[in-house]
Amino acid sequence: MRAEKVGHITGQAAVVGLGLTALGVIGGFVAKEGHDRLLLAIPPIAMLVALGYAAGAYRSTIIGRYIRDELWRHLERNLGSYEGPLPSWQRYIAKTHSRWVVLLKVIFLDAPPTIFFIGASGYALYQTADDREFVWWAGLVMTAISITVPLVIGLAIKNNSEEAVGNVPVAAGQDPSSQA
Repeated sequence: MRAEKVGHITGQAAVVGLGLTALGVIGGFVAKEGHDRLLLAIPPIAMLVALGYAAGAYRSTIIGRYIRDELWRHLERNLGSYEGPLPSWQRYIAKTHSRWVVLLKVIFLDAPPTIFFIGASGYALYQTADDREFVWWAGLVMTAISITVPLVIGLAIKNNSEEAVGNVPVAAGQDPSSQA
């Protein structure tokens, strides 16, 4: 699982790196040649980066859910001689971090690549607003997808995290209200 998680993180970084490279190439051509219509290639790139980044976060959440729902329960059942609950990452976060701190960390640590590419997509659409042909409208739809899908996945991850704090198994004889 560790290798899979590292693979997801590496994949996210690669997607962002490829996207930045593509933006640099497009920006170079636009700056040198003045072909503003090339900017319309940015929305599909932004969409692919946003979707790839969000998918990596979702896959990581699935790994966490497996650990919590399957492996954790197995450990709790099979470590009967252990006194008290096993240490839990989710209980630790719930005790030491307010929701606002977690939200700020997500915004400033996880969201910048997506926000950057959505901004680049919006800028491209703004610069080419005179050419409202099919490609421009398709770019607008792709930009909307770049905004919507990461938000939906982010909400799903947030709900999974909140659900997780309440679902971390409790050792036999412990008061469930003492988890949070």
